[in-house]
Amino acid sequence: MLGFVFAVLTAACFGMTVTLIRRGVLRASPLQGIYVVVPLGVPFFIIVALATGQLARFAELGADAFWLLIALGVIEYLIGRYSNFQAIQSLGANASEPFRCLSVVVAILLAAFFLNETV
Repeated sequence: MLGFVFAVLTAACFGMTVTLIRRGVLRASPLQGIYVVVPLGVPFFIIVALATGQLARFAELGADAFWLLIALGVIEYLIGRYSNFQAIQSLGANASEPFRCLSVVVAILLAAFFLNETV
């Protein structure tokens, strides 16, 4: 029963997020959305890392992992979020959903190709 409640809450939050983004990009540019999202990402990352106990393990990261984490943040927050906001502004929330859902397939393919993960 708890899984069902969380699934419904997650779906409602995703729907609300897309609706709010659509309303926001009707009056503002996707770049202005980035100005809001990027500065909020770092504090939330630190809060989640503290809550899960992973912030104490931050020193265990090697230099390569540290730079990969920075590259992932730049790709996700700057390029990915901007593209997402631009797609919602250009096509609308419903029409851009198939393209945004492709991110899961792309992530699986990249993990299988670059990280030798199995599906």
